[in-house]
Amino acid sequence: MLKSIRLENFKAFGDPQEVPISPITLIYGPNSAGKSSIIQSLLLMRQSMQSASVRTPLFNGDDTNLGTYLSALFEHNTENKMKIGFSFQTRSSYSPLRLLARSTTRSIDIEFDLLKSGYKSDQGIPAVFGIKYGFHDTSSIEFELSRIVQKKTSPADLDDSASTAEFQVKDLLSARNLAKFFILHNMRSLKPEPISKVSQIHDIEIDEAFAKMIKKLRFYTWGILPFRAESTVLSQIKMSDEIKFSLSSPYSPLELARRDFADELLGISYLGPLRSPPARHYIISGTDKQSVGSRGERMPQIMYRRKRDVIPRINEKLKEFGIPYSIDIQMAGNSLTGEIVAIALSDSRGVVVSPSDVGFGIGQLLPILVEGVVATGQTICVEQPEIHLHPRLQGHLADFLYETAKTHTAAPKPGLAAANRRYGGNQWIVETHSEALMLRFQTLIKNKEIPSSFVSVLYVEPTDGRGSRVLKLRLDDDGDFIDEWPHGFFEESFQEIFSRRA
Repeated sequence: MLKSIRLENFKAFGDPQEVPISPITLIYGPNSAGKSSIIQSLLLMRQSMQSASVRTPLFNGDDTNLGTYLSALFEHNTENKMKIGFSFQTRSSYSPLRLLARSTTRSIDIEFDLLKSGYKSDQGIPAVFGIKYGFHDTSSIEFELSRIVQKKTSPADLDDSASTAEFQVKDLLSARNLAKFFILHNMRSLKPEPISKVSQIHDIEIDEAFAKMIKKLRFYTWGILPFRAESTVLSQIKMSDEIKFSLSSPYSPLELARRDFADELLGISYLGPLRSPPARHYIISGTDKQSVGSRGERMPQIMYRRKRDVIPRINEKLKEFGIPYSIDIQMAGNSLTGEIVAIALSDSRGVVVSPSDVGFGIGQLLPILVEGVVATGQTICVEQPEIHLHPRLQGHLADFLYETAKTHTAAPKPGLAAANRRYGGNQWIVETHSEALMLRFQTLIKNKEIPSSFVSVLYVEPTDGRGSRVLKLRLDDDGDFIDEWPHGFFEESFQEIFSRRA
């Protein structure tokens, strides 16, 4: 589960911004303030880290299209250094870094810049120049790695230089902490009950000579991140064979950390502000999908492939929303056409219609319902879920977000392990303008159905200085705002609330 996002010199954000993330995070603010940029930062990291073949930051990809590095850089000023980071606690019991407790907060901060040849005509290639890792519980271990930049290279060699990056430990403090991290990793094989807390190794003394050896190491990259030590340099350093193997192995601690971060990012799905309008039929092809897609384009396939589980739960939600239809998905193809399906809505009189024949709002809502129902332990980012929805349905949508953020356990089934019976437990990051959505969460908090810490309300505010800033508007245990709402947003109702308290 994400705990925070950090942005600096990324799109609308110039000065460093810390974005707190809760199980449900609502992001408000005026148009073009930078609300979507928060979600886009995660999608940029996701598409840049999901493949070994991606050796440079991927600003134009399948998850998000930010153009180029320069178009995403604050004020397009190359004097600025773009930084994106995030912190999380793993929800998976199969975390690559399973030597650490699940409650240990992991963090990674990446600095991007342009790799240049030194020729005036060269615009450069975006690359990772620095990485800061952190592991935090009652104590913290942090270490930084920096890119080894070649003095000069020709423009033709830039691609090779970008894709064959080497990193080194930034300083002796980082070398000492990296050594402690290696010790933490190796303790797993040395003790029947391995160390699992950062605090248990925080005070270990690392010999300066050993730290200097660590600082001499060079690390290759897998994708955009370092993962193991280069063997030629390693062979020249006096260390035990066990430590050398740990550093150069494909299962080195750095590689396990990289997998941990990548796994968290791969658990993110995204629905954009305009979902695809419903069609009268859909062609089904390929294997099962894990997400409905940014436009909901894969929703029919998920509904058809998982019909037995998904359709009853969607119908249950439609009933809770007060929508007077039940839904089904039917085969409309044959041996000649292949798998062609149609989504059908039936009213209380048994009249069957297509979603294309009813209000546009249902078509915009369905992908969100399906995504929330099929996802388990995922982070779901959605922009403007309230679009084309009546305020009453927006309130029901808040109930749905809360229900799918909770962890549930299904009834026992033969051959199904207890862990596989869990569903829900999702995290929602919602960019919205909906007052009804927020008011329902305030009611849930007031009624003690959820704690105030379960919901973060963020306001992205443009400033006259270096870009936008992110404000957290705190809620008390009665669902009331502790912090006054910024001027001009939901102005009438909130000014009335605060004026009554005066």
